[in-house]
Amino acid sequence: MTSRAALWGTMLMAGILVMQGCASRGGSAFEPTGAPAQRVVVQESEVRSLGQHHTQHSAVHGRRVQGFNALVLLAIDQVQAKIESGGGYLDQPRHEPVQKPISYPLTLLGNPLVPEAGTGSTDTAATYAAFIETLNLIFPEGYQEVPADRLATLRIPDGRFWKTWDGPGFGPYKALVPYGGMGIDVPQEQAQPGDFITLVFKNNTRRSGVFLGWQFASNGQRQILYWSSQQGTKGFGDYATPLTRLQRIKVARLTNPDALFTFDVNALPSAEADGEEVKW
Repeated sequence: MTSRAALWGTMLMAGILVMQGCASRGGSAFEPTGAPAQRVVVQESEVRSLGQHHTQHSAVHGRRVQGFNALVLLAIDQVQAKIESGGGYLDQPRHEPVQKPISYPLTLLGNPLVPEAGTGSTDTAATYAAFIETLNLIFPEGYQEVPADRLATLRIPDGRFWKTWDGPGFGPYKALVPYGGMGIDVPQEQAQPGDFITLVFKNNTRRSGVFLGWQFASNGQRQILYWSSQQGTKGFGDYATPLTRLQRIKVARLTNPDALFTFDVNALPSAEADGEEVKW
């Protein structure tokens, strides 16, 4: 079975859960993901054959989680399927926003969020696409009209929510938790596949990603596995970074997507948050 065919099979099964959740708004598909019983470690042998550009995140990593995080994993499969080769990577200083930071036309419930596709994707645009596509799964088109002020704050490149997500520091955390009220802060040892992470490297660069698991490399080195857009995958794809390269981490989890329709779009995003020293 091709990766695209496998994705559509997974999407069909997930679609049934989505429709059931829309009817009940209380089923297991629409509950916040809880803490794991222990640190989530993904064996390198589990993912080696998949390669970097695959659409099996829901099938491989989704069996470890329930609730919204399972839909985040399905969402990154959908994003990856749009440009299976990765679509190109855009690197940018955080103080120089890119007008077209994503390589496909992102929409929310049928409403365009970016004027046109770019020639590649930044790391923050990749994780933002995963977040938006998750909302599209939770709130299918026609479920509820998104008010104009909400669309404005979510739009790229000038919306406040997007600029917070894309901004300096731990942007995805600041957008999801204190500004949007859609998520919670998660200790690194409780990270689950489908959580949104920001990594701070020892050279003080940062990367936004979707957490997939902690991992032992074949040489025994400890590393973190995540999905994002980076040079090493030429755009969207899975990447593993040795913990020896990292300083800090910040983990955020989507737990309250209904706040999309209620959060104060005029609130000022909070001051800088502190990440945790990476420990394992």
